[in-house]
Amino acid sequence: MHNTHQMKQPISKPSNAAGKATEPISLAKKAAFDSKLSARMLPVFSTQPMGVILAAILFLLLATSVFSVANHYAKRTASGFPNFQDYQINLVNEANRPQTVANFANQPVALFFGFTYCPDICPTTLTTLAAARDDLQIAGVNTDSLRLVFVTVDPSRDTPEQLGQYLSLFDANVTGLTGTPENIKATLKQFGIYAKKIDRGDGEYLYDHSAAVFLYRGDGQFKGTIVHNEPFAVIIEKLKSIL
Repeated sequence: MHNTHQMKQPISKPSNAAGKATEPISLAKKAAFDSKLSARMLPVFSTQPMGVILAAILFLLLATSVFSVANHYAKRTASGFPNFQDYQINLVNEANRPQTVANFANQPVALFFGFTYCPDICPTTLTTLAAARDDLQIAGVNTDSLRLVFVTVDPSRDTPEQLGQYLSLFDANVTGLTGTPENIKATLKQFGIYAKKIDRGDGEYLYDHSAAVFLYRGDGQFKGTIVHNEPFAVIIEKLKSIL
């Protein structure tokens, strides 16, 4: 839960440790880095034994790989996620009515994956999202079109009825989605969601799963994520960005 006085605090965008906005690593920066690194390592090639030379080559390859991965991730984060309307979702809601992406057309979506037997992260996330939406409304922001969507990773236990009972515990107006194990698996794969069943040893089980909230604007464009335990003011700012 949150304190209402937090809304009085200025909302700032996340930054790195130096206080500057984080920028994607560009190909130009990567090329410059590789050039300087190669220049520094060239003398080693002519004066050191073969083992050192091989180690230097390995270092160069590793550096190139790291920058390539970072650059790829930066591009994907900025624009590489599919439009929400391009996903293939064939699930049912807590009222057992079929749901596809068409049911969320032209509406901003905050999408979260979890399960109703989740002891901590799931109820905390749903409560926080509802509180952030309430605070935006109090601040005069129209949140009527915002859809909070909870997709289960545990279709065996999370039937439509179970989802309905669980979501009724939150004053959040959340849409719950479940389906066959095959359809849930396909949905998790599309969104790149990690979900691993963990046996508790007493006949019961839990799930270790991705805890990020995926944010989409009304036009379906991916806007970013909310990660677990982010400051409440940042969560409010991120929700506001898709409205």
